[in-house]
Amino acid sequence: MTQPRSGIALITALAILVVVGGIAALMAARTVSEVRHSGDDTGIVQSLLLARGAANLAGAVMQLPVRGQLNVIVNSDSNTVDRWSFGTGTGARPTPVSVAQALSTNANSVASKLQVAVDGLLCDTPVPGLTDGGTAALRVYFTRDACDVPLPAGADLPTARFIEGQPRTGSGVAADQTFALPFVVVAEGSVGPYTRTIVTSGEYQFTVGRGSFAQYALFTSQHTTETGTDIWFTGRTLFDGPVHTNSTFRFYGPGPDQAWFGGADPSPVTSAGCVAPTPTSTTCPSSTVAGAEFYGSGFQNVAQIEANGGIASPSFSNGFGTHAPEFTGGVGWNAEFVPLPQNTLDQRAAGEAAGIAVPSGRNLTLLELVAGRADTTSSLPVEQRNMRPLDLSATPAETASHQVIRACYEQTVSGSGTVQREDANGNALSSVFRSNPTWTFCDEYRYTGSGANAGRLETRRLVYDSSSGTPTNALVVNAGFTDREWTWLHADPSLTFNGVVHVDGTVERVRGPGRTPAGSTDPDTAPPAIASFAQVTVAAERGVRITGDLKYEDLPCVGTPTRGPGGTVVPAVCDNLDARNILGIYSQGTTGSPGNVMIGHNNGNATLNAPDNVTIHGVLMSSTGIVGVESFNSGGVRGTVNLIGGVIEYYYGAFGTFNASTGLNTHGYGRAFTFDRRTRDTGLAPPYFPTIGTDSVREVVVLAYGQREQVE
Repeated sequence: MTQPRSGIALITALAILVVVGGIAALMAARTVSEVRHSGDDTGIVQSLLLARGAANLAGAVMQLPVRGQLNVIVNSDSNTVDRWSFGTGTGARPTPVSVAQALSTNANSVASKLQVAVDGLLCDTPVPGLTDGGTAALRVYFTRDACDVPLPAGADLPTARFIEGQPRTGSGVAADQTFALPFVVVAEGSVGPYTRTIVTSGEYQFTVGRGSFAQYALFTSQHTTETGTDIWFTGRTLFDGPVHTNSTFRFYGPGPDQAWFGGADPSPVTSAGCVAPTPTSTTCPSSTVAGAEFYGSGFQNVAQIEANGGIASPSFSNGFGTHAPEFTGGVGWNAEFVPLPQNTLDQRAAGEAAGIAVPSGRNLTLLELVAGRADTTSSLPVEQRNMRPLDLSATPAETASHQVIRACYEQTVSGSGTVQREDANGNALSSVFRSNPTWTFCDEYRYTGSGANAGRLETRRLVYDSSSGTPTNALVVNAGFTDREWTWLHADPSLTFNGVVHVDGTVERVRGPGRTPAGSTDPDTAPPAIASFAQVTVAAERGVRITGDLKYEDLPCVGTPTRGPGGTVVPAVCDNLDARNILGIYSQGTTGSPGNVMIGHNNGNATLNAPDNVTIHGVLMSSTGIVGVESFNSGGVRGTVNLIGGVIEYYYGAFGTFNASTGLNTHGYGRAFTFDRRTRDTGLAPPYFPTIGTDSVREVVVLAYGQREQVE
């Protein structure tokens, strides 16, 4: 996490007004209506209020739309092979001249490109909500001209500069580096002949680091199934975030509804056109073809696409109908090849350093994640009490005090003798004789998000007698086994949990708290798995099976993209971008084991199956396999997989089958996917989640150094 910088005390209006801008705009509009009277004073006041409203909204513009445009430029222009993302130099800092040239003074600098993009957002566009009785306009200067208007007299743009960061040496994790672009914001309010202008000077500080795979709504390297079956995007396809493949896409849309790719700009659809990628490819090992396949028309190259509707709006009609996918966030048919990670070395090291590391060769029978609270009804001592899920019926609503992680595995114990047992609350159960039993060992971990020990892991071990016919809560309390008391995992109080759970095997079941009542088909009855303050990455070498709901306590988004009357698509509402809880599930795969991330379905053992309408909040990734549903083409209809996050996979994983005539599912699950915009708009990613080879904007800070008003 980036540490606060010394200039933070200088933050003024823009950084604060990103939160209150919308309210201020409404107040300004209302005040204009209330004070509209005759006379010069009234006109000046009205124009000033409009200018202030526009200036207030500038913070939100700088934090989201401008950041998105800068991210696109950083993706393409940042130097990923030398010591510095922007600039050159062999010392501890890049030379100031080289940074200025790369960021602001050269004709092809970052500032020049950003200016073009920002002009496209703001020029000739009245500020919405501030038009009652007048108009308001906004210009942002990163260069000396914005919207073909020169920089105001008296305003200045210093050269860009480097702030902090370590050089990249080519080994280890690429360090984050922070740079600053000076800016000037001009907010104008006009009422009749009166114009009032507010000029704000400041610095746009942005941190550059390796982009995370979490930034994709969908990523495939080979856009086919594991068996080589072609995947076609149809009218049922609705993605509201970035989509990429290292190969090529196929589109089928004979009816009025076409495949839709949207969301807030920029949310591009990109393809690298690699003919034959492999799981170990770091670059495309074969030839590339730029374009896509349209049903009945075959593969079409870029020139053919441009001649049939245009690069961003292709349309091909034939005997099978019209195939015209919608790309509301942009499209690129000749993108860079993005290699998938080759190992989990970073995640393993993180787990061993300050995370949770499951020993080599050990498979987990259960990994349970719970946003929990201590059980206050237990008669056990406080330091031995169990953690329970949140009670969704409680009034007022409960909030999680701890994030709980429970890792269970089976182990055979040599020897024989009498076993003393108790239930979860310390009540004695009958003693039994066991010989070389196989028991379930559960290592439990918990941490809180606030207070003096925030982030510090506590742990304990519970051992269950899992013999046939034994109660599932029968704890083995013979000496050397169950220890109910919570103790610190690390003696060093400064060593806090980094969020990584690394498993050097498979995870047979990963789930959150169960639904109430058990067997419910309503995911709303499941308590959250990830506390509002928690950020967790589960990294497994040989595969993960999801068998239960995995929900956030603090939701970033509500709803899913849906197609309304006339075929129009209504995106999900993702306006809680300040939510901090996030989950990543990542499986690398090994020789002979593709490392799939699967949703349990149609297994004879019911504990290996996910519930109907399973809800998953998180980013799911398989480097060499798929993210999909087990036995997707058999078994019953299971409702919908409700995902807030993204899917990154080598092959495209199937979730179910459907009747082409009725559109209804016949086996497995349907999809209702919502892209978690935080991973693109704010740079949030699960801890130590795999990164791509290009840089992205990980954080922005908007500093305003001065503001002045002028009357025209």
